[in-house]
Amino acid sequence: MDVTKVIDGDTLDTSVGRVRFFGVDTPEKGKSCFHESTNFTRIAAGDKVRLETGPRRTDSYGRRLAYVYDSSGDSIDAQLISGGFAVAWTRDGQHRDYLTSLEENARRTRTGCLWE
Repeated sequence: MDVTKVIDGDTLDTSVGRVRFFGVDTPEKGKSCFHESTNFTRIAAGDKVRLETGPRRTDSYGRRLAYVYDSSGDSIDAQLISGGFAVAWTRDGQHRDYLTSLEENARRTRTGCLWE
């Protein structure tokens, strides 16, 4: 699907509406690492992404929840976490264990702007 706008590191506007990344949480506007995570998502997403539904379809704000993949098929959620731009969502999701292991590694190696 087409990406029409990157809102922040974990939220995109697409041809099917607003999408919140299911597996990650990036810093909010005004917080350290906000600009870096938003720019990373802008580059990684490009103009097309693929979505994978998680265990819940929408969040409390009515945004669609999904794991997001770039045009090469690589997980942008995983890239954000392993690059030190995001923390993993730990409550649920089919990729929770994988994503939390990526966060543990990023923390340990102090990768990216979150762990500086």
